[in-house]
Amino acid sequence: MAKATSLLLVSDRQITHLALDPDQVSDVIDTAFDADNDHMVYVDKAWHGVHYLFTGTNEAGEDPLNFFLTGGSAVGDDLGYGPARSFSSRQVASIAKALSPLDHDVLAARFNAQHMAQLDIYPGSSTWVEADPLADDSPRYWLLDTIDDIRRVINTGREHNLGMLVWMS
Repeated sequence: MAKATSLLLVSDRQITHLALDPDQVSDVIDTAFDADNDHMVYVDKAWHGVHYLFTGTNEAGEDPLNFFLTGGSAVGDDLGYGPARSFSSRQVASIAKALSPLDHDVLAARFNAQHMAQLDIYPGSSTWVEADPLADDSPRYWLLDTIDDIRRVINTGREHNLGMLVWMS
């Protein structure tokens, strides 16, 4: 089964509600997938490559840019690769601030296909090293496009004082 990650903006009040009634997490996620939702981004298999560009690591990395793999508060049942994790509006604002200096040039310079393959960055070394790095559909551009979507959602969260759910399924 493929590992896919998603982000969904929710209010701090909803996070509190989900902590009190964790059985509702799946319903919130299912509803988000069923709607045309500008408060959600389906990162799909790009999650680990994005994490690598944010942190330079295959695992933990520095807070708050390590939010794909760690941080937040676990809420709800296992969704395939653990429970969803909630991040408060304050934490989302901190993530947005940390992302702000990471423009395309900075992130593109961090892309190192050989290193990513050595670290076994998901979805696997062939994704990173066998592609034409200059092609419009190269993994570098795939990650940068995905980061644009992530940044849009996180900046919306910061602007509207929203928290966030992150989960892998």
